[in-house]
Amino acid sequence: KRTTKTKTTKTAATPPADAADVRAERAEAWAATPVADRKAKGVPPATWRALDAHADLAKEAELREFLLKLVEDDEFQVAMASARVRGAVEDVVKDFHNVKKYENDAAIMSVLGKFQRVQRFCKSRGEKISFKDVTVSDAKEAEGRRAEVARLKEGARMALETAADAADDAARADEELKRLNDVAVGGAGKSKETMKREDTVAAAAAAAESASETGDVSVATAREGDWSGLTTKQKVTRVAKRIAQTLLQQLLIALACLFITKKAMGKSFGGGAFSRDGEL
Repeated sequence: KRTTKTKTTKTAATPPADAADVRAERAEAWAATPVADRKAKGVPPATWRALDAHADLAKEAELREFLLKLVEDDEFQVAMASARVRGAVEDVVKDFHNVKKYENDAAIMSVLGKFQRVQRFCKSRGEKISFKDVTVSDAKEAEGRRAEVARLKEGARMALETAADAADDAARADEELKRLNDVAVGGAGKSKETMKREDTVAAAAAAAESASETGDVSVATAREGDWSGLTTKQKVTRVAKRIAQTLLQQLLIALACLFITKKAMGKSFGGGAFSRDGEL
């Protein structure tokens, strides 16, 4: 008999997500949340200002990056440097129907097609552009446009980090306020209910101690614990027991005092404190 051995492929365990990655993903999720839904979605209010800045920077970076396609298009730049082509583009921009004049000019139609795609993109975002936004005079200016896009992207990234920092700071502040509140009500980490119970127990103990010193039987019975579950007979028995104990204690104290007094007086009379004549 042949036995077929099946090879089992061990899949590597997914490594735990890095804390920084989790933090970044959380900030990105907040950034993707519409402004009107932030409160309902639980986006921390402390992050809103940074998220607004991120939205503005990211939007501008997206626009500039899209325009960069024409800036880096050498064919477009050469054509727009021509007065004839640029004049035709301006003519069509003023009145789109004028495009019919240039239907047979491949160079002009190519430039118009590229420019119109950019216009549609900008119109969908509610923005307008000019020829200056899509034309450059030399390679140095083009490099400056690329650097501008990079700066905008970095600014958007830093705004997200600021939002994450603001959320962490707000969370730490809440924890500190909670700790201070706990301290204010009587002890770190103790709730108001816990402190109330502790105060009640302490007051009962103090009252019982005072009662034992003053002979107040009714208060001293608090030492016996909770009476809520006792019957009337049991309560009477407990009170009688406490009264008997208190009376016995007082009787013993009185006898002790009498004994000490007699002993002291006996020593005085029998120890020669008076002379034979009865005089001091």
